[in-house]
Amino acid sequence: MVPQVRWRRWRWEVRDEEVDLRHGTITEIRTIVPMARVQHVDVRRSVLQRGTDTADVVVHTAAGTTTIPMLPEAAAMEVRDRIADLARAPDEL
Repeated sequence: MVPQVRWRRWRWEVRDEEVDLRHGTITEIRTIVPMARVQHVDVRRSVLQRGTDTADVVVHTAAGTTTIPMLPEAAAMEVRDRIADLARAPDEL
């Protein structure tokens, strides 16, 4: 029961300027990754995830990695492509 509660508490949103993630049951953790800091993004699938057609989207920055877990495989590919496209957009500075 605990893993189901944990996965239900994940919230994420991809915006033009950032990826916003929130998770946690008792203590909420919020991570914001600016698109200007994204170096690359990929999709990972463990052996268990291959059996359930799910995948994780991993966003890499110079500071480390941030993961959006347990998405349906097709949705993970779409999210990866959207983040990659937004990260490539030139800055308006």
